[in-house]
Amino acid sequence: MKGPWSLAAFEFLSFGIKQGWACLFGGAMLGLLLVTFLWYPDGTPVSRYDFLVIGAVIIQVLMLWTGLETLEEAKVILVFHVVGTIMELFKTAHGSW
Repeated sequence: MKGPWSLAAFEFLSFGIKQGWACLFGGAMLGLLLVTFLWYPDGTPVSRYDFLVIGAVIIQVLMLWTGLETLEEAKVILVFHVVGTIMELFKTAHGSW
């Protein structure tokens, strides 16, 4: 059963698994967004959006702790977010948003 079709099927399945792992953070965040949209108690000391930020940081830390993400990758993500925040602050300060 080792032919071009079985090799193609293996590569297709392998690609799907790799894509699934690549979407892990996004899927976890989407799940967190949906759960807090459908059920988030009123009157909590932490607002929903602050809770989502805390949740995102916890997911990131768990991915680093389990080895699903390297420290180098986390540094690149941090630089991306810092640059993006600076750009947004610049845009809003000049009223272009």
